[in-house]
Amino acid sequence: MDKYVRVISKVGEDTVMKISEFQSMISDRNVYDENLCLSHYFGDAEVIDGELTGTIGVKFGVRLVMGVPKLSGIQPTVDLAKERLPNSIVLEGVDTGAHFFPIASYELDVMDEMIRDIDLIDPNMGEDLKCYIDQLSQTGDFQLLFNKIIKTRSFVSVFGIYSFENFLETIGSLEVEDERRVLINQAWKYRIFDDTKSLLKRQFRSVYGSDDDQSSRRTRDFNINIDFLKNLLPPLYLNIGAVGFLTRFRIVDTRPFDENGDDCGNPIQKLFEDD
Repeated sequence: MDKYVRVISKVGEDTVMKISEFQSMISDRNVYDENLCLSHYFGDAEVIDGELTGTIGVKFGVRLVMGVPKLSGIQPTVDLAKERLPNSIVLEGVDTGAHFFPIASYELDVMDEMIRDIDLIDPNMGEDLKCYIDQLSQTGDFQLLFNKIIKTRSFVSVFGIYSFENFLETIGSLEVEDERRVLINQAWKYRIFDDTKSLLKRQFRSVYGSDDDQSSRRTRDFNINIDFLKNLLPPLYLNIGAVGFLTRFRIVDTRPFDENGDDCGNPIQKLFEDD
C-alpha cells in the first residue's frame, strides 16, 4: 500500500510527490502566500452556474502496488519515474529483480484551504487514511482482483477451517503421552464454545421473543405437564391447577355415612352412644 499526493499545475501537468515532499514545497513562503488558497496555485477549478468544475489541483491518493519478477516478461505500461514507483528493490545488497506497478488506486481532491491551514506535520496531511483505503477497496480494479481472480474470502474460510481442525490440537502435543493424544485431539471439539452457544441462544430469544410469547409458552408447557401427570397416574387425585394448596388440606378422605345413610360418628362420639 502506497500513499502519495498528485499535484496538477495550472497548465495541466501532473506530478506525483511524496507527502513529505509536498509539505516541504508548500511551506516555502517565498513562493506560496499563506493567505491564498490551493486553487490559486494549482488546478483548473472554477464555479459555473453554482457548481464546481475542474480540479483543485492537489489530490491525496492511495494505491495498491504489486511487484512481479522481471523474468516473467510482464512490463509495466506506466511511467515508473513519473509515478514515483521503484524500478527495483534491493534487499541486503541483492536486487530483487522485480517490476512494480499500481493495480488499484483512489484519489480525491483535498479541501481548497488556505496555505496556512494545511497540516505540515501530520504524515497523512490531515486526511483520514482509513476513509481512502475503504474507498480503494470499492474500486472496480480492487474488486476484480480480490473477488474474481484471487477470491480472498474463500482463502479466509480455508484458513479458518484449517485453524479449527489443527491449530488447537497442536498446543501441548509434545507434553502429552501417545495413548492420550488421540482422545485429547477430539475431546475438546465436543465442548468448544458451549457457554458461548448458550449465551447467543439466550440473547437471540431476548431480542426476537416478546414477553407475551414467553408467558404463553410457559403456560402452555405447564398445562402439558399437568395432562402428562394425570395420564401417567390416573388413580391419584392430583387436582393440580384446579384446587388451591390450602383447600386440598380440607379434603375428607373418610366415609361420612354408614350403610343406612346415617351420619357416621367419630370415635369419641361412639363412646357415648347407647348400644
